[in-house]
Amino acid sequence: MPSTLQTDDNFDEVEKRFDLKRLKRDLEKKSLHSITDAPWRYFKGVLCVGDPEKVAKRCFKSSGNVRDSLNKYVKPYLLEVLNLPEQRIVWGRVAEWLQDAGYGNLDQKLSLSVNWHQVCRQMWNQQKEKQRIRRQATAKGFEVNVYVGLGLVQRDYQQRRRGNEHERSQIYGLAEEVIIERYPHDEFLTKVIDADSKKHVAIIGEPGAGKTTLLAAIADHLLKQNSDKVPICFALAGLQQRTIQSYLIDVWLPEAFRLTMRREIESSAQESFRAWMAQGEAWLLLDGVDEMGEAHPASALHQIRTQITDWLGQVRVAVTCRLNVWDAQLINPLEGIFDVFKTQDFEPEQVSDFIQQWFSHSRKPERGEILQAKLSEPQRERIRELVRNPLRLSLLCDVFYTNPDAELPSTKAGLYEQFVRYFYEWKSEQHRTTEPQREHLNAALGKLAIAGLDDKEGLHRFRLPEKAVCKVMGNDEFELAEKLGWLNIVDQDSDSAQSVYAFFHPTFQEYFAALAINNWDDFLPRNHENRPIKNRIGEIKYRIFETQWKESLLLWIGRSDVADQEKEKLIEKLIESDYSCLDLHKYNF
Repeated sequence: MPSTLQTDDNFDEVEKRFDLKRLKRDLEKKSLHSITDAPWRYFKGVLCVGDPEKVAKRCFKSSGNVRDSLNKYVKPYLLEVLNLPEQRIVWGRVAEWLQDAGYGNLDQKLSLSVNWHQVCRQMWNQQKEKQRIRRQATAKGFEVNVYVGLGLVQRDYQQRRRGNEHERSQIYGLAEEVIIERYPHDEFLTKVIDADSKKHVAIIGEPGAGKTTLLAAIADHLLKQNSDKVPICFALAGLQQRTIQSYLIDVWLPEAFRLTMRREIESSAQESFRAWMAQGEAWLLLDGVDEMGEAHPASALHQIRTQITDWLGQVRVAVTCRLNVWDAQLINPLEGIFDVFKTQDFEPEQVSDFIQQWFSHSRKPERGEILQAKLSEPQRERIRELVRNPLRLSLLCDVFYTNPDAELPSTKAGLYEQFVRYFYEWKSEQHRTTEPQREHLNAALGKLAIAGLDDKEGLHRFRLPEKAVCKVMGNDEFELAEKLGWLNIVDQDSDSAQSVYAFFHPTFQEYFAALAINNWDDFLPRNHENRPIKNRIGEIKYRIFETQWKESLLLWIGRSDVADQEKEKLIEKLIESDYSCLDLHKYNF
């Protein structure tokens, strides 16, 4: 029966690296039978990709079929030829064993002499370019070389969570006394990143505080310094039940290898990479502990703790995390192995420098002067405080670029509302939308945002698979959101091969979720008395206590179109009600 496999599924490329004719003869001598095409193809596949599961996918076969065929027709005789003891064979190491037994061609040595520094460098450059393109799809994307400083945090457990620390400005903050040393950006790079230390680094801060930007700056610094160490960077949202080690070896590495070497990675190259990593040749930069999609923030932190183990060798790790997730437990499981640095707000002179650079790049410096003059007005204290956050300052610059006569908002929600209006006007040059279209799209984005934060409909917090997005939003609204840039491809699911989307920044998912909630019952059931009850749509849901909903709650409270009486009712209900029936530790309030 003729084969229906594609020609590249014959794995013929592996014949360049091994003397397979001689190997097959030797195997058939042991078996006293010819090895048929199917098991031989699967065996070549294992040599090529190192895993029977991947071979099965490429051959459109079940993994059980492939494994059974290999175990019956190849494994027993391979063990004899290689003089290995009777044991469970490790298919990922067969290429290495064949090389040791003299079946490797000279080309096989190429895998063992890969310049891993160059692989990591090229991979980071590609990732950075993708980030730049995504930024330009959603904002002007001007590069501004102003960075927040960092403060080294030391916990003072005696001062934690006292009643007077619930002022609005303290929601994301730690007591001032716990910042024991401050590092301007350049000093952080030279004194912390370049230091000969075995401690890992955690960068924590509120949403939009520049954590991802700092991680990118670390990567660029390592490459500009021609350091012995190179960056390996990826978002933790992409793990999807994998371990960090599994994601690195099975997802990041094959992609980087294809980019640099223009071929599929072989198992010997994976072993070479592992050995190189163990020597401490890289910094592992992991973005977004808070975006891992774990049901409880403590779970995400424990996952990191259990996975930062001996396989890393001398490699140092840097992670980023939102403050409310990092600070969710009295004892953080990562303390002791990580030095913790909290992002500091921009100083007034940094705000001024940022605005000047931003509008100089835009070639409209006069509009920057108008914005600075408005910010300096005495009654603008609240907005001056808000834009000490890098993301919010960037959003305000975007708004004033389009409309220098815009009124300065007084709340975070007001700033996001202004930016959304600006965004549609800016995008109208390529994709004109009517007011009803915008309203419908905002509602659909709100529905999607809520489903994501609740981990419903196949969505995972900030990671939104395409099929699930279409199901929640509808195809037309999804297509428009993608064209405009509200949603952007951030990954490819390795299991389903579908695209994975995200809002262009997590805070916009949280804003659209807040925008879609018109009844405070969605945060806290109105009829709660002394036991958990269902809200108005029949769910036992206390979002007000769920970590991933805190930012949306703050944005909802800042909405000008929600009556003050409704906000006050929510706060009164929270103060007056008895929540002893609830496990408040579960909600991290």
